[in-house]
Amino acid sequence: MRICTYGTYDLQQPRTRVILEGLRRAGADVVLCHADLWKDTSQKVHLARHPAALLRQLAVARGVYQTLARQRRSLGACDVVVYPHMGQFDLLTPEELAPFFILLAVAGNDTTRTATTLGMHLLSQFPDQRRIWQDDIEGVSTTAVEEIVRCGYWKANS
Repeated sequence: MRICTYGTYDLQQPRTRVILEGLRRAGADVVLCHADLWKDTSQKVHLARHPAALLRQLAVARGVYQTLARQRRSLGACDVVVYPHMGQFDLLTPEELAPFFILLAVAGNDTTRTATTLGMHLLSQFPDQRRIWQDDIEGVSTTAVEEIVRCGYWKANS
């Protein structure tokens, strides 16, 4: 049986290694259709803290998924396609990727505009919270941004 493992899964993840080893031990012909989307977890943390870097990463992701699509086509027929540890976009076809990234960019832009506006409003309404943030920018930024986005979601849906 020929099995294609497809996606941006992390080859160093224990669950991925166990799946690949188990398939091979069972006698499967395992072919990898893999591309790295992230260097490591620290890159994801960096992107969360620096939204402008996220736009650059979207361009990288587009290239990564185009590469995956080419790899998959070049492999020929497989009996089964497995997603060892799904990345966020691994189940999209190449034709679905471009519109999805456009949607992501528009949604990200809208969320950023709304959160920035709401955040400025809230920080002007609650100067004590603004002072806490100013006094510990590194320590408070991640949770503060999450709370502002969450508050925006709550206001929009109430």
